[in-house]
Amino acid sequence: DNTADTKNEPTQNDILLGRVGSLDRHPGNVNFRAIVSQYVDAYMNSTKSQKSIIARSIVDKMRNELNPPGRFLAQLNEDGLWHEVDDRRALRKTTHTLRAAATPLPKAPPETEEPGPEAPELEEPELDEPELEEPEPEGVSYQP
Repeated sequence: DNTADTKNEPTQNDILLGRVGSLDRHPGNVNFRAIVSQYVDAYMNSTKSQKSIIARSIVDKMRNELNPPGRFLAQLNEDGLWHEVDDRRALRKTTHTLRAAATPLPKAPPETEEPGPEAPELEEPELDEPELEEPEPEGVSYQP
């Protein structure tokens, strides 16, 4: 079971889990990313066990130091209700966010410029190149 509690309405401190892009703009998610960003350097330069401690401290901070407490919520069913997820899933969300914050975004392709007026075609100047005759190999004669 991945749920610890069921609530209908997220608060401004709750972290909403899911794949919907609009969740990124939820105030709790914005605050969560700001808090996570303070730990990225330490996280990336840590051992595996230290990384677990860092992730745990972020989850604890969200749950215990905010008023109202920040909960990690997901819409797990078709019922549309928000459910508080367990520690394992909250930690997974936190470690994923730490790694994502440490990874630079790929560069966007350069914007293509609107085509301007066609440039007139330029004629290439004719160059007088001397024709080179290849010498016939000795003993071979070509007859047209």
